[in-house]
Amino acid sequence: MVVRVNPDAGTTTIVNNTYSLSADRDVTNEGVPPAVATSVVRPSLAVYKSVSPGWIALGGTVTYTVQYTNTGGGTFTTLSFTDIIDSRLSVQSTSGNCTPSSGVVSCTDSNLAPGQSRQFTITVKSESLSNSNVVTNAVTYVAANQTEMLPAATSNIIEVLASNAGAAADFSGSPTTGALPLNVTFTNLSSGSGIIGCLWDFGDGTTSTSCSSSVAHIYNGSGTYTVKLTITTGSGTNTRTRSNYITTTGAQAPGVSVTSPQVAKSGLANQQVTYLLTVQNTGNVPDTFSIGITGNTWVTALSATSVGPLSVGGSATVAVTVTIPGVSHNSQDLATVTATSGADSAIKSSLVLTTTAYDPTQEFSLTPATATKNGIPAQVVVYTLNLTNNGLAADSFTLALTGNAWPTVLSTNSVGPLGFGASASIVVSVTVPSGQASDVATITASSVAFPTAQRTSTLTTKLQRYQIFLPLVLKKH
Repeated sequence: MVVRVNPDAGTTTIVNNTYSLSADRDVTNEGVPPAVATSVVRPSLAVYKSVSPGWIALGGTVTYTVQYTNTGGGTFTTLSFTDIIDSRLSVQSTSGNCTPSSGVVSCTDSNLAPGQSRQFTITVKSESLSNSNVVTNAVTYVAANQTEMLPAATSNIIEVLASNAGAAADFSGSPTTGALPLNVTFTNLSSGSGIIGCLWDFGDGTTSTSCSSSVAHIYNGSGTYTVKLTITTGSGTNTRTRSNYITTTGAQAPGVSVTSPQVAKSGLANQQVTYLLTVQNTGNVPDTFSIGITGNTWVTALSATSVGPLSVGGSATVAVTVTIPGVSHNSQDLATVTATSGADSAIKSSLVLTTTAYDPTQEFSLTPATATKNGIPAQVVVYTLNLTNNGLAADSFTLALTGNAWPTVLSTNSVGPLGFGASASIVVSVTVPSGQASDVATITASSVAFPTAQRTSTLTTKLQRYQIFLPLVLKKH
């Protein structure tokens, strides 16, 4: 504030708070005097509290130091400090200008000139603290100069963690509030000796075992989170908890997806097939999901009817077991598995599972089933057979030749593996001899996966006979 006064004025008074100005002088018929600029600096006191060491062992001591500096104008004639000590601590010693009484330490001072700093100390001992307890402390104060008394104020707050592990956990994070996604860097402030392990709990369902000086974590869910850091030493563990420490802003958007690496399977009658499904939280808020099945007629069971709570991006595995009844080959059943958000029942994800029954004896074909050809002596009669895998899995097949008397050769004794719907050709060569009217050869194809599953092709080769026709000649006589 700038006050302009007449240097020739008789009486000048500056009253704090209102800063009014009065002058007692007869200025009639007097010229206007030059103005004088006067800066009025109000009183100000800076108070800072610290502690050493930064944590307290059970049964141990720490010392609070309060430093105060006159950062304003004028000398403080009186200063008064009050420090209420936690009931789980006892006062061991104080500076000379302090007096402890029933857990309250009162300290006084005087004549603190502008720019001058002083301090006092209070040493306290842990009496009934438990491991990981936190002691909070601050000092309140008032101060006055010759013309003004400052309103009561409080210093910075000191937090001291108790530990019986030879070290104490501590950390800070920045930023602690913000819009989604919020990337927070946590600084590990743990102190002491013998730290061999760390466990971070970020409050959103995720953890970290990093003991690095800083750990980054991204919050994708909207809400308020309590963060914990637990350290491990050879003597035990110690945990620092900061409740409701991180706050993220933004609209909650639940989300879920259901996936499986295989959504169609087959099996034998009266057997079971199992699907493994992954339920993932794709929203921006931790959530629990209910799991249900609809549309099925075959007996279908879930390993769990709900999963969670899942952190943002977290997932869980659910097994779905289908029992195949005694039904015909290629019969199918469809089951729809649906995951529903607990935060918003309108948010769902579904997956259709198709289960097919199959009969191994029906899973491949050999064509033609029968065939007949003719040939003349020494002729090679050729048949081409087609083997098709109609099963739902790849399979190989063996081929056998039986029943023949005439020389007969197969182009191969096995085919495969053949995938679903794949075919292979088999050539059968029959050499026709002279003298016999016909010959029958049976080709049998057998599944390697299911040896009792067989198909046959019956090939009949006949000797072609020649007839000689002579021309009829008629003569007239």
